[in-house]
Amino acid sequence: MTTYETPVPAFGDDGTGHGARPGTDGPFAVEVRRGVRIPTSDPEVTLGADVYLPVTDEPVPALVTLLPYLKEGAAGIGGGPALRWLASRGYAGVLVDFRGYGTSEGRPRAPFDPGESDDGLAVIAWAADQPWCTGRIGMWGISYGGITAMRTASRRPPALAAILTASAMVAPGPDFVHPGGRPGVFAGQAIWGLDTLAALVMPPLDDLSPAAERRWLDRLGSDPVPFLVDIVERGADDPEWRRREIAVEDIEVPALCVSGWRDLFCDSQIRAFERLRGTKALLAGPWMHTLPNESPFEAVDFNDIALRWWDRWLRGDVARPEAPAGVTAFIQGADPRWVELDQWPPESETVTLRHSGGEQASTQESTPAAVLRRTGKGDTTDPTIGALSGLWWAPTTGFGLPRDQRADDARSFAVTSGPWNRPLLIAGRPTVRIAARPILRPVVVKLLDVDEHGSSTLITAGDSVPGTGAAAPGEAAGPVEVTFRATCYELPAGHRLRITVSSADFPRLWPISGPDAGPVVVEDIAVDLPVLPAEPPRAAVPRAGTPAGEQAAPIRDQWFIGRDQLSDRVTVVLRTRADGVTPGEQSYLSQTKHVRASVGPGGAGDAELVAGTSVEIRHSIEGEPVGHVATSLVRDADATTIRASVTWKGRRLYDRTWTHATGKQETQQGADE
Repeated sequence: MTTYETPVPAFGDDGTGHGARPGTDGPFAVEVRRGVRIPTSDPEVTLGADVYLPVTDEPVPALVTLLPYLKEGAAGIGGGPALRWLASRGYAGVLVDFRGYGTSEGRPRAPFDPGESDDGLAVIAWAADQPWCTGRIGMWGISYGGITAMRTASRRPPALAAILTASAMVAPGPDFVHPGGRPGVFAGQAIWGLDTLAALVMPPLDDLSPAAERRWLDRLGSDPVPFLVDIVERGADDPEWRRREIAVEDIEVPALCVSGWRDLFCDSQIRAFERLRGTKALLAGPWMHTLPNESPFEAVDFNDIALRWWDRWLRGDVARPEAPAGVTAFIQGADPRWVELDQWPPESETVTLRHSGGEQASTQESTPAAVLRRTGKGDTTDPTIGALSGLWWAPTTGFGLPRDQRADDARSFAVTSGPWNRPLLIAGRPTVRIAARPILRPVVVKLLDVDEHGSSTLITAGDSVPGTGAAAPGEAAGPVEVTFRATCYELPAGHRLRITVSSADFPRLWPISGPDAGPVVVEDIAVDLPVLPAEPPRAAVPRAGTPAGEQAAPIRDQWFIGRDQLSDRVTVVLRTRADGVTPGEQSYLSQTKHVRASVGPGGAGDAELVAGTSVEIRHSIEGEPVGHVATSLVRDADATTIRASVTWKGRRLYDRTWTHATGKQETQQGADE
C-alpha cells in the first residue's frame, strides 16, 4: 500500500473560500461586526452575516460572499483573514450564511438551486444601501462562493459592478454530481456531501445566545433535507440538473475567472469564461481545488491580484495597468512558466496522431512520432483502473497530484507514439475519435506524457457521453468522440504521447451495472492536439508572500492507495484532521474525516465505500467537549445509507438516518443510455 502524507495549512477546505492568513498591515484599522441581520424578499427570513469594515468616515465599496459553509465555522475560519486584509485596504467584506444554514433563518434550498440568487440580490441591495458603502458591490468566492457569484450576476443587480469567481462550475449535474454520467460517490457524496450535512446540523459556535440556540433547534425540528440526500436521490438524467445550471451568457459585469489545471472544476470554470460576453480575464494556474495563495505548489499572491481587480472595477482606478486582463496561463511540464495568451482557446495548429487496428498503425504519417502503436496487453474492462490519476477530481486542499500512471496504463487499452524530436506546447482541448466495437458503456480516455524512463504522467482526460457509439451485437459501432478537459502542457523533446481507453476511472467514477459486452475492440484512434506554433510572451505573476508553512490552523492529510495482490482489489483511503478557533473565538473545533473506497474485479457488485466526519466542539482549548456532530455514509452494491447525529451539552438532540436503494436505479440508467 502506498501512503502520501501532506501537511496542508487550512481548516477543512471543501470549497469554503479559504484565503491565507495575511496581516492587516494596510492603511485602515478593521472593525468586525458579527451577527448582522440582512432582510430578504421573505419577511419571515433574515440572513446572518459578519461584516468586516475599514475604520474610516468615508464610504467604501463592498465585497459579498454567500456560502453554506458557516461564517462561524469553516467559511469564517478560512475566509476571515482575507476579508480583514482587504478591509485594511479600504473594502468592506460581507460574509453571509446560506438560508437555512448557520446563523441564517429559513428552510434550506436544494443544492445549486436557482433561488440562491434571490438571497444574493437581497444581500447586494442591502449592502449598497448602507451608509458605509459607496453603492458599488463586488461578489466573489471559490467553488460554491464562485457559483453564487455567477448565478447572482446573471440576474444583473444594478449595484453589482464586478465579480471574481475561482474554481467554480456552472452545470452541477455533469460537472460534479454525475461526472461522466456516473455517480460521483467519493467526491460529491463522501467528501462534500458529508461536510455540508455537518454544516446543516451544526450547533451555534460564536453566537451562544438563547435566541441562536432556539433558531438551531427549530431547524433540527423541521427535518431539513440535506444537500447529500438530494444528490443521492437524483440520477444523471434527472431534469432538475438542467434547471440548476447557470445562465453565464446573461452576466454583463466584468468577471475575473480563476482556475487550476488540476482542479475538479477547471474545465467548467474555463467554459464559463468562454461563454462570458462582457469584459473578462482568466488566470489559469497549476493548482488543485484551493485558492492560488494557499496551494502547496506555485502559490501566487492572490490577495494582491484580487485587490488590483477590485481597484480597477469598484474604484474605477483606470491607472491600474497591472489589473488582471486577458488570459494568463501556467504552462505545465518540464519547463514550467507563466505566459500571456491573446485569447482562450488560443490560436493553434492541429497535430494529429493515429492508430489503425492491429498492433501497429497501418498508415504512414509524415511525422513518425504521430504513429500510435499498441503498447501492453490491457483492455477496456478492468474496473480497478483510476486511483493513480490522483485526486484532481476531488475538493481536497491542494494534495493529490497524479502519480506515475504505468500500472494503470498496462491494464488499459493503450497506444503510444514514438519520441518527438521537438517540444509540443499543447494549449486548449485535445479531441479523440475512437472507432470500436461494441461500445455499450461509457469510456474514459487519457492523454499522457511518457518520459525516456517509461514514467507516465497524466496530461488531461475526457469522458465519453454515455451511450455514444453504442451498437447492437453484430452491428457496426459509430465512432466515439471525446473532448479532453482544457490544459496547457508542454511535452519535452524526446518524450512520447500515450492514449489509454478504459471503462473505469475509480474512485472518481463509481462503477454501475450494465450489459457486459466484454472487451471493446478498438479499430481506429485519431487524436487532434491543439499545439501553439510559437512561444507566447512571458507573464509576470506575483508570488505568494506567506509561505504555506507559516499559515495558521495546520492540518495533516493522509492518502493511501493499495492493491491486494491476492484478490486484485484496489483501495483508496483519505484521512484528515484539522483544528481551529472560530472567528468570534467562542469555540474550538476539532474535525476528523475518513473515506475508504474499494473495488474488485467484479466492478459494480464488488464496490463499497465507508466515510465519516466528526466535529468536536469546546468552548475553550483545554475545556471539556460541549458538543459533537457526526455524519456518515455507507455505500455498497444495493444501497446508500446516510446518518447524522448531534450531541449537545450532554444530550443526544438529533439522530437521523436516510437510506436510498441505488443499485437498481443506476443499473437501469446504465443499460438505457
